This record gives sequence, C-alpha cells and structure tokens, in this order.
Amino acid sequence: MEDRNRKIFQHAAIGMLVLDLNGHILDFNPAASRMMGPERGLIHKRYLGEFFGDKFGQTLPEKLKLLDQLGHLTLEGRLPGRHQAATEVLLDLTQVPWEEDGQAVLVLMHEITARENIERELQLQRRILATGFSARGDAKAPARMLFLVGPKGDAEPFPPEPPGSPLEEIARHFQSPDLLGAVARTLETGRQTLGPLWLDPADPAGDPGRARGLARCLRFDLSSMPGEADRVLAIVEDRTFERLAEEDLRRHDQRAVMSLFSGALFHEFNNYLGVILSQASALRLSTPAGRLVPPS
Repeated sequence: MEDRNRKIFQHAAIGMLVLDLNGHILDFNPAASRMMGPERGLIHKRYLGEFFGDKFGQTLPEKLKLLDQLGHLTLEGRLPGRHQAATEVLLDLTQVPWEEDGQAVLVLMHEITARENIERELQLQRRILATGFSARGDAKAPARMLFLVGPKGDAEPFPPEPPGSPLEEIARHFQSPDLLGAVARTLETGRQTLGPLWLDPADPAGDPGRARGLARCLRFDLSSMPGEADRVLAIVEDRTFERLAEEDLRRHDQRAVMSLFSGALFHEFNNYLGVILSQASALRLSTPAGRLVPPS
C-alpha cells in the first residue's frame, strides 16, 4: 500500500479492513479495531464472520462469491456490545487489486446510530404505506382482468361484474384515444399489445379535474374473437405494485451511487485544499511584513 493511501487508511474515522477472498482479515485500521473490540493482536488473520455471529459467518462465503461477480456489495451485521446492546454496522465491500497482482476485499465499516435506525425504519414504513395506498383501489380487483371491448371503447368485464365494482374504473380507460386506436387496429390486424403504461384515474363525466383515485400501471393485450366482428377480447394486467417497487429500488440505487460519488469527490477536494492552505500558511509565516510573497 502506498504511503499516501496508508496514511488515509490509518487515520480514517470509519473502520476499514482488508480481507482475502476467503474472508480472513489481512489488515485493519485503528477505527476498525475500536469497533470490533479485541486487542489488535487478536484480529489479524481471523475470519470476519467470527465478529458478527454465526448467521453472518455462515452466509459470508456465499456473499464473497457474489462479490467476485459484482465487484461491490453492502451488508449489515451486528457487533456484540461490551457494555450495551449489539451495535448495528453497515459493511461496504469492494474487490480491489492487491499485492503481486492478487485480489483482496476492502471493507468500510460504518456504525448505524439509533437515530439512523429510526429514520431507516420510518422510510421503510412510508414505502409500505405508500404502496398499500396505491393499491387500495384494487383491493378487490384481480391482477389480470378480462374485458369485451367494442370499437367505441364500450368495455364489459368478462364475466360480468355488478355496477360499482373495481373493474368499472379500468373499463373507463378504453375511452382514451390510445386505447380506441389499439382496439381499431386489433379489429383490422387481429392482435395488439399496449403498455405497460401509467394511466390517470378516469372520471365518468370526462372531466379530469373531477377524477378520483390513483394512477395505475396497466398492460393491455388485445385480440380479435372468432365470430365477433365488432368486439375484441382485452386481457388487462395491473403492474402498479410491481412498477412502484421497481421505481423505489431504482431511486435507492441512485441515492447510493450519488452518496459514494459525492463522498469521494469531497475527499479528493479536501486533499488539494489542505495542501493549498498549508502552503499559504507557511508562506505567510516565512515572509516578513511588507515584502512580496515569492511566486512559488
């Protein structure tokens, strides 16, 4: 390890470990030693899973194999507390080149405080509630629905449903220009597929301002029916829950990437700023009053 990187490694405020590909500790900094508890001599060459309990230790080999494919993983573990409850730790694992063209795993250890635990739990609950509310209009509607649709968008659930059923709102979407065009093309060609696409809730009077409910993500599979020259069979799949989960995961990944990028950027900027400030301070102290500062 280069001298500059060694200094960063030793003086970092967060715990840092270097593992071999089997999970044994090759090197660690003082911050990691303080978090893990044992004396420095009792950490070197030990298996990382020993510090986080049996369950973590048993699954670590599989995670390291996955890391070999992905190059980066984030895990959570619990360090047994010496005077209090177990400490929850976030471990960021990255595969890095090592001595003699080998490979190793760099582990960043970040202790999750009680406040962060509460915030993470609240975020999880908000996502669950948001997803639940988004699907409340579909509580009685199946994920796949069948309709018989005429050329003017008049859609009837198949089998028939009583008025006011959850399928009634779905049926109103066939009045939209996109679906009317898809029905017309189906009558000509025999089959059309539309979506998945987000659709705003339809209003019976056709006034968007009066619409009630929530947007849905729907996929429409239309096909002509033998013996029915003026109607098509529409299979509608509700993908709302699935798409909300995908978008939530995508936003989470974007936040994680931006967090890593901004941290690295600020760290590098701070290095250059430290050099500039130290040079300026040295020049100020070494230059007598009233004289110009040398060009260097």
